[in-house]
Amino acid sequence: MTTTARDVISIKNERMFDTMDADDDGYVDSSDYQALADRYVQAYKLSKDDRRARALQAFCQMYWLELLRHAGVQDRLTKDQFVTASRLASIDTSRINVAEGTGDVIFDVIDTDGDNQISKQSSPAS
Repeated sequence: MTTTARDVISIKNERMFDTMDADDDGYVDSSDYQALADRYVQAYKLSKDDRRARALQAFCQMYWLELLRHAGVQDRLTKDQFVTASRLASIDTSRINVAEGTGDVIFDVIDTDGDNQISKQSSPAS
């Protein structure tokens, strides 16, 4: 009997779905991405007018729209749709490079003193 190893990227995306589905309704929608951005803004005590908060909000919205585009749906994603759309969005750089963009925008939020380094003082618990 042979067993096929599970695809690591799919497992990662399934876990991301479980984390993103904040209200546990079995779907991810735009409010879940808004909640993600809000958690960063609150954790790092950013003003809603801070350029980093605005960039994070804009990126989350663009990322969400890319997921919808790749899933071919209008307003929410099931876990299977999310896994597929996440994979497609990460390799399609025709509009937005989500793989690089995610790291860049979150780095800017975490780099609280703007020195292009993440330090212990940058953490929200400091």
